Amino acid sequence: MAWAKIQGSFDYSSRIAYFIALFLYLSLAIRVNFFRGFKFSMAWWVYTFPMIGAASVTIRYSNEVTNVVTQALAVTLSLIATITVIALFITTILHGLVLGNLFPNDIAIAISDRKPKQIM
Repeated sequence: MAWAKIQGSFDYSSRIAYFIALFLYLSLAIRVNFFRGFKFSMAWWVYTFPMIGAASVTIRYSNEVTNVVTQALAVTLSLIATITVIALFITTILHGLVLGNLFPNDIAIAISDRKPKQIM
């Protein structure tokens, strides 16, 4: 995106950087099965930045290269990013305010009167 701003349009070097970034994003998104069965963690918010970045750059790219594939990809990535942010927001609120275990591993910042279970 930065190189496209410098050049003024999506030239070949900007497209190469975009497709490399899209490949890295997709390789990250495929690893989502890795998180099944794990407890909620605030670190999951880290995944929203590359998702939103990929969606915004794809929107910019679909404005430059207008065809059905780029527009569908922009809408799809935007929907996935939006759903992920909403789901994480709801889960964070649920764990923070309702369940009271937003930071279960850290006694100093824990929002709970209960002590965490000791795992041996």
